[in-house]
Amino acid sequence: MDQNPYAVTTADPSRDNSQFALPPRTVRAKVCLFLVAAAIPLMLLGTTLAFFDIESIIGSGPVMLVYGCVLFYVTLPAGLPRFRWFAWVCLVFPAAIFMLIFLLSWSPQEAQQPVSITIAVMTLFALAGLAGSLMAHQTEKSEMAFVDSLQDIDQLRDADAASEQDKPPVPSELPVGPAVDPDNPLLAKPLVASDQPWKF
Repeated sequence: MDQNPYAVTTADPSRDNSQFALPPRTVRAKVCLFLVAAAIPLMLLGTTLAFFDIESIIGSGPVMLVYGCVLFYVTLPAGLPRFRWFAWVCLVFPAAIFMLIFLLSWSPQEAQQPVSITIAVMTLFALAGLAGSLMAHQTEKSEMAFVDSLQDIDQLRDADAASEQDKPPVPSELPVGPAVDPDNPLLAKPLVASDQPWKF
C-alpha cells in the first residue's frame, strides 16, 4: 500500500545515520573485537617476560607482527576501523625495537634495561588508547541503537497516519424522518400524531 505523498511526516530530518561509523555485526567485526580484547593480557604477559628475560622478544616480536597483520586485515572497511591504529602499533613497534638493537649492536645484557622500559611505556600508552577506543565503541553502539529505536517509532507513526488517510470516509447518518412508502397506501402519507381518539 503506497503512502500518501502529501501526508505530514513525523520524522525528524535532523537525525542522520551517516554520522555514525559503526558497521554491521559481521564476522570480521566480531573477530576484531576478540583480538582487541585478547591483546590486553598478551601485552601484559610480553612486557613481564621482557623484564625477566629480554631475549623473550625474539619470540614475542614475531607474534606481535603476525597479530598486527591479522588485526589490520579485520579492521578494513567491513570491520572496525576505529582500532586500526593499534594494528599499526603492532606492526611498527617490534620492527623499531629490532632495528634499534641491530643499529646499536646491543648485547642482550645491554638491551635489557632500555628495551624493557621502552616496552613497558609503550604498553601503558597502548592499553590506555585501547580502553578509550573500546569506551567510544560502546557509546557509539548505544547511540546507534537509540537512533534505530527512534526511527522505528517514526516509521510506525507514519504507517498509522497513512492507514488512517487510506481508510474510506465514513458515510454520514441518514436523516431520520417519517416513514414514507409510495407503493404502500397506508404509508403513502407521513404518519402524523393526532390527538383524536381512535375509532373502530
